[in-house]
Amino acid sequence: MCDDIWIGIDGGATSVKARAVQVLEGRCLSPVGRGVEREFGTGTDFRPLPVEEQAKRLAAPGADLAPGEREAGAERIEVYANTVGAVIAELPPGFESARVRLALCAPGRSGGDRRGLLVVRSGPRQPGFLDELEAALEARALDIAVPPTWIESDGTAATWGEQYGAHGAFVSVGNAFAVGCGTGVAESLKLNGRLCEPGDFPEGWRAPWSHEPGQGCAEDRISMAALGRRWREAAGSADQAHPFPESAACAGDTAACDVLSDMAGALARFVADRIALLHRSDVVLQRVVLAQRAAALLSEPRITACFGEPLRTRLTECLARSSHAGAYLTGGRLEPDFIVPSGLRCAPILGAVARALGWPAEVD
Repeated sequence: MCDDIWIGIDGGATSVKARAVQVLEGRCLSPVGRGVEREFGTGTDFRPLPVEEQAKRLAAPGADLAPGEREAGAERIEVYANTVGAVIAELPPGFESARVRLALCAPGRSGGDRRGLLVVRSGPRQPGFLDELEAALEARALDIAVPPTWIESDGTAATWGEQYGAHGAFVSVGNAFAVGCGTGVAESLKLNGRLCEPGDFPEGWRAPWSHEPGQGCAEDRISMAALGRRWREAAGSADQAHPFPESAACAGDTAACDVLSDMAGALARFVADRIALLHRSDVVLQRVVLAQRAAALLSEPRITACFGEPLRTRLTECLARSSHAGAYLTGGRLEPDFIVPSGLRCAPILGAVARALGWPAEVD
């Protein structure tokens, strides 16, 4: 019998994922049972404002929400509540009578009280997010002992998840960087044995969704949404059997291989830029972790020739031209385990729970 069970909730741009999480001895978290994912609908014609415009309107959050944006937000609240309900309904034996505690992370800027989503690149702004979620959970008569008290950054949650989740990729290394490529891009950083929140990142670090002068937005180059757009442009309507380039590449499609190779190059340049920025702070990374769908691409042996190998080759080329090549290249090569895929697809879920438990940033 378990007295408490956590449910971690990972909100995204296109869907929400949730899973039960068990707290183990030694400050370790493990997923329990089956995870649940629900996609957001497309029932409204809402289109988000540019993030720069949203940021200008922070003084009066929610005052300018149009009916379409409010409707889109309300639809998402329903999806969140239904996802939590599905996890509770499928708790494994031994957990049915446990007290349910919730922890939640989502992309976007959450404001001073961290209870609303005030700047969201790929979704509606929801200033009253947690209040609305609690009301939706109560309307379903779900027995929640402790609802979420704040919205955690998805990047910060992933950081804590890679450290405190069983088999996390940040364990045993002092300096590590993770980039999670899904519909958007989230980053995690561990420096000198300390897990970083966004405010701890080195000077000059710009969020992947922010526009850089003359370079545009990194998220538009390395996200899986960007990969999908490139594949649709390359394939047109010719390949209805393969909506994703990795499945087409596995089937021998050369256009899909080219799209994946181009994405690998863009990701290698992004990682090289992050390494250069860290070098200016005298930080040498020991590990780079690819997370979310990028981890699946790196892990798939059938597309190694058009993703994993180009990624490592182009990163090596970028580093070889840098002043810090000697810190990363041995005999002109990267160590084989320098870039690794995350083994925790649910790292943000685990990390949201670790943050709610108050587990520390100082770990080594």
